[in-house]
Amino acid sequence: MKEVYRNILSMGMKDSAEQVLSLEREIHKLSKQGRPMANWLNDLYQILSQLSTLGQPRTVAQIRLLVFENLKPDKRYADVIRDLKRNPQWTMAQIRQKLEAEATSFDDLVSGAEHHRAERKLVRAAKKSAEEASLDDSDDEDRIERTASQIRNDRRKVAAAKRKAAAAKAHPGDGVKPKPRAEGPKYTPEELEKWLRRSA
Repeated sequence: MKEVYRNILSMGMKDSAEQVLSLEREIHKLSKQGRPMANWLNDLYQILSQLSTLGQPRTVAQIRLLVFENLKPDKRYADVIRDLKRNPQWTMAQIRQKLEAEATSFDDLVSGAEHHRAERKLVRAAKKSAEEASLDDSDDEDRIERTASQIRNDRRKVAAAKRKAAAAKAHPGDGVKPKPRAEGPKYTPEELEKWLRRSA
């Protein structure tokens, strides 16, 4: 019976080890070249969260090296790489925020088709909101644009919250200060004096 139990345990460990090895290979194959930043980061975070689930989380330093390696060929990201090297204390959430901000400035955050599709969807949603609110004809275009802008901002906030949650899941200890160990019972000066007298 013990042998069966040991075999089951070793099979479980083997599967886990194989999964970790497979995910590590995927990380090294994962390349930013020719891909939008958001897609690359999402794929990277998905692999990192799987590794974390398997008990093999990556440190921020290891992930920084992956980022440097993948962005080095793209000269547009030279400034952000320099900033990352100068600020080793940045958490993964901060690193991701800087990468996405830089990618946005180069229009490299999402692919062109995704961007246009999202814009069209926003305009349709704004028009629908405007129709439901039965706006005046003179202010329609202004209000539709403002509504579309509000929807964009709301979606950005939701996306940022999702990225932050994914970063927290992939790096559970990131940004969390360790709790100090218990110092033991607190004694008043009188109690300490009594204890010292007894031990002398």
